[in-house]
Amino acid sequence: MRQTKVLGQAGYYTAAIGKWALGYNGTTGAPRAKGFDYYYGQLDQTECHNYYPTTLWENESLLSFPQNHNASRDYCMGTPNNCLYVNTLFTNKAIDFLQQQALARSPQRAQQPQQPPQPFFLYLAYTIPHAGGWNGTAEVGSPVPSDGQYRNENWPDVEKDHASMIANYQVTLSLSLSSLSLSLSLSLSLSLSLSLSLSLSLSLSLSMYLFNSIVIG
Repeated sequence: MRQTKVLGQAGYYTAAIGKWALGYNGTTGAPRAKGFDYYYGQLDQTECHNYYPTTLWENESLLSFPQNHNASRDYCMGTPNNCLYVNTLFTNKAIDFLQQQALARSPQRAQQPQQPPQPFFLYLAYTIPHAGGWNGTAEVGSPVPSDGQYRNENWPDVEKDHASMIANYQVTLSLSLSSLSLSLSLSLSLSLSLSLSLSLSLSLSLSMYLFNSIVIG
């Protein structure tokens, strides 16, 4: 990803959250080897089929999620607070990142004598909607925390799960875009560039199926 290194050379702080399939840590294909300053997610393309993983990478550190060891459709849907859904983890991390960027651009910070906030680039790659598993990488269904509005439909479980997965995608993107909107609205008071406004408008016009990244210039 040459563009990431170019952005870094231009002074951008670059972050990648979610699915990665270009290489493991310790290789030339790792996220930080490709120029990202920060990474959080699943490095292994096959592991991305596991929606309740027991580990995730944060930079070069392997994080553990022991509550997912007993993940199954019945267990995670019956007691969703006892399982950690991977795309919720991605969304929460992206929101944290955007809120940090918003804070750095707040009017209070702007009044303090300091360097202007560093521009940033965020690549957010969800693993939904895609077949996968609850406890392993076998594609045995469409794992999702809840069937939501499709719970009472007279459909096979896999179809209800898949429809709910797409709805969940829309919700997670909406949450991320809401945080992005907060970041941008605070940046407006600091003379937001026209190109940034246009970039947001174009991003919001993309369809849900094509939109899997947030790029901020």
